[in-house]
Amino acid sequence: MGRGQGLQCAPLARFMMKRIPAIVLLLPFMALLAWWQWRYVGYVKDDTFISMRYARNLALGEGLVFNYGDRLEGYTNFLWVLLTAPAFWLGVEPLHWVKAMSCVAGQIGVLVTFQIARHLSGEERLLVPLLAAGVYAASPTVILWSMAGLEPTLVAVLCGGGVWYAMRLLARDEDPLNASQLATRSALLLAAGALCRPDAHAVIIVVGSFAVVDAIRRAEPPSKWLRWGLLILALLIPYHLFRFWYFGDLFPNTAYVKAAAGPEVMARGRTFVRGLLSFAANPGVFAMAAVSGLLALVQGRRRLARLMSLTLALVFMAYMVRIGRDEMKWYRLFLPVFPVVVALGADGVGRMAAALADALSSLRAAVDARFVEPVVAMLLVGILQLVLPTGMVLGAGFAAVSVELDLAAKKRDWHNAYVRSSEASFQAMGRYIAGRSEPGEVVVFQDMGAAPFSAPDQVWIDTIGILNRTVAQELAAIGMNPFMRGLKAAQPGGREQIRAFEARIRDYAFAQEPDWIAFVAYVPKAKRRSFRSRYNRIRDGRKDHQLIGDPEVEAHFRRRIESNRHAQGIARDPRFKAGYQFERVWKRDPNLRTWGKRRGYWLVLYRAKPSKRAEAP
Repeated sequence: MGRGQGLQCAPLARFMMKRIPAIVLLLPFMALLAWWQWRYVGYVKDDTFISMRYARNLALGEGLVFNYGDRLEGYTNFLWVLLTAPAFWLGVEPLHWVKAMSCVAGQIGVLVTFQIARHLSGEERLLVPLLAAGVYAASPTVILWSMAGLEPTLVAVLCGGGVWYAMRLLARDEDPLNASQLATRSALLLAAGALCRPDAHAVIIVVGSFAVVDAIRRAEPPSKWLRWGLLILALLIPYHLFRFWYFGDLFPNTAYVKAAAGPEVMARGRTFVRGLLSFAANPGVFAMAAVSGLLALVQGRRRLARLMSLTLALVFMAYMVRIGRDEMKWYRLFLPVFPVVVALGADGVGRMAAALADALSSLRAAVDARFVEPVVAMLLVGILQLVLPTGMVLGAGFAAVSVELDLAAKKRDWHNAYVRSSEASFQAMGRYIAGRSEPGEVVVFQDMGAAPFSAPDQVWIDTIGILNRTVAQELAAIGMNPFMRGLKAAQPGGREQIRAFEARIRDYAFAQEPDWIAFVAYVPKAKRRSFRSRYNRIRDGRKDHQLIGDPEVEAHFRRRIESNRHAQGIARDPRFKAGYQFERVWKRDPNLRTWGKRRGYWLVLYRAKPSKRAEAP
């Protein structure tokens, strides 16, 4: 047998690749992902409703705004917002629409991962790309975010597809498509990825750097790569000019909220990346990706493509170190390059299996013919060459998929409750406010997702700053990420800066003369049982509407809302105590026993006192 043929099974692989469409080969993996998507159908991220509110206002002709008339770029997924808008024109339930989009993108990602792995490992191999597709389909990150109603799985498809065509452009002499077609497809996909997520621009930069390497290597005018770059610029320059004209800023508002930098943030970021590397089956995936990338330095086909894949992984890990952390679950920020890294990891397994096959082949010459007949030796070694490397690939795939699905199964009930919890708390509060408000009334709250979406005609003031320019710029001025507040407090003078910041935000919030102020009441884990028991005693058989304005309920929650750091001390301010009265509370999904035991998370709503409302113009 030739090099690695025990793994490749070249004639069979070529036959199947030519005569069976890839999507047919991948149907079992797509079915596996579809099953787990169904089991996670109840998951949604609260930020999904931010994009949906922007999309609804756009569909209604109000423009790309969160609050009517306020041009603030509070989203980071422009293309996703555009793709969501048709749901409102067609009268489709928007949450179903966005969840369907992310679900379909998750399925397409299986095909994209397969094709990247197929290119990296060689067209004659079959097991390696199937291994990559299986690991991607079973990834808890893919399962979760393909049901969240947000853009991460779409960005994975766009960036992964763009990188795949760029890899083929690097090896264009042996590709059935001409170089112009490869350049055009890669550019369109990568530009679309950048329209969907700002961090996808990093993928373009990395691919562009390898375009330069390719031009130097070939010592010829890089006409196809110039076509690639000019097409990307032709799409992205008008987009960024539009952004600057429409929003008056070069950066999205979240860039100011998360602008904190320094050694303490980097230390948190390194911990964050270590979590990524140890998550689910990622230890094996990243280890094998490193093997493939490092081997590319010395040998093997597709050398530039493998080095580019490794570079993309390192660049995105460096990006995660820079931002320090992500408040969203399961490392969704790595998804733009996840198909590439999974494919590279599968290629690493394939190359190790091929090395084993080569080592077994060398045994044939070492066998002493006095003890074993040459024909028998050839047969035995041939069987070993077929069984052991193939078993290595299949064993790696089974182990990785088992680890991934075990984690997904453990967290399934927890994540599958998110839609119901949103309906019972955030959306319920939003509908309550909308039903008792006039258009244009002001609401102060920290979570700008499902609650504002359910009260579309009200003005929402965000105390965290994601959807508020004033708060975001105040955060940037002191270099504090609101989700890493403890790091700022630990710096010399940090506590004083935080107190001054909070005072400015309170002055700003009360200057808006809010009609409603809402809080999240967090209950520490050790106190949740006693807190819930006391609340049940206060209720004593009464229904929720009978507790509206109840002073005993307010007293029960007072300490919890005063200790919420995201509320910037509003609940402790004399102006709040003088001008606002308790309205009611909502438990986050009170109908789920497991949720009630595990989460101490309540929404507490206050309304301006009648005298204050009478004074309002």
